[in-house]
Amino acid sequence: MKKKAKDSELTPEEKRMARSRLTSEEQLMLCKMFAQYETNDAVYKFCKNEIGKTLNMSAIRHYKESDKWRPIVNRFREEYTKGVMEVPIANKRKRLEELQDMFEKHKEDGKLRLAQAVLKDAKEELDGSKKFGDTNVYMTQVNNYKDMSDEDIERERLRQLENLQKIRALKGRAEYENKMLPEETFD
Repeated sequence: MKKKAKDSELTPEEKRMARSRLTSEEQLMLCKMFAQYETNDAVYKFCKNEIGKTLNMSAIRHYKESDKWRPIVNRFREEYTKGVMEVPIANKRKRLEELQDMFEKHKEDGKLRLAQAVLKDAKEELDGSKKFGDTNVYMTQVNNYKDMSDEDIERERLRQLENLQKIRALKGRAEYENKMLPEETFD
């Protein structure tokens, strides 16, 4: 059996690696962070500032991408996404109450343009749509996707992309056919 080396016998690189090794609890904390959609950079900063250990980016990506840790991340993510309705702002009534408070405050302060903007936001909240340019984007209910696995969501994404490609192809064909029509119209 190999005898454990004392700190004084370790090279600087070995000392750094020893300081960077994570405990089981710390490894699970990283998995939870990835489950909550934290970025690699945020995890790096957390390790450095909160745990006091410096990991390189490949070590951090290992927790996010390896076959060993992916099931744990997915399990934590499932728990995390189930709790989405526990977040107050995810509740439509709560959002409307917040908008009502904002409207009253702006109206009281004489900030009528801001009050008007809040009224518009409340209308969009009730309509279930938000206007971006000339396109209405309907807000999707979280419940539609909360029980889907990452793989199911990816399949749905690919299906929607395929539908968009079909629409673009039809649009292109219609534009081509319109160019082929004679310029004059017939009564």
